[in-house]
Amino acid sequence: DEKGIFQELNFQTQLNILQKNNCSSITSFVEDKEFDKLCNKKQFIENIYKHNIKWYHLPISDLSAPDSEFKYQWQTKKVLLKKELIIGKNILLHCWGGKGRAGTVAAILLIEFGENKNEAINIVRAKRKGAIESKEQENFILSYRPIN
Repeated sequence: DEKGIFQELNFQTQLNILQKNNCSSITSFVEDKEFDKLCNKKQFIENIYKHNIKWYHLPISDLSAPDSEFKYQWQTKKVLLKKELIIGKNILLHCWGGKGRAGTVAAILLIEFGENKNEAINIVRAKRKGAIESKEQENFILSYRPIN
């Protein structure tokens, strides 16, 4: 069942685990059309908020690099995510498979904290086999420039 990971009871259990592990936010990179296949988006968001976890939505097309709309939204969201990490919170980044889009954003967050671009890719791939799935995503990371 495609929706298995987000079945109501299972998702509640996962949210409880995230809450107990100091997770302050969930950032979704799936597009709305993917949400329709994944779960009921409204319930998904409501359940997250019921657990006092913040939710951010920064859609990226599957296997693609972030587009100009993402880059615009990222300027504010990265500040919030970095602040959460700096104060010792954990964050969850997710896409459909948890490798391409989530991996790409994990790498640019590392760059935001001063990590070398190639090393950021290596760190993410060491933690998540197959992460940063496309050449387009890799090139995005290699050309990424933090803007303060």
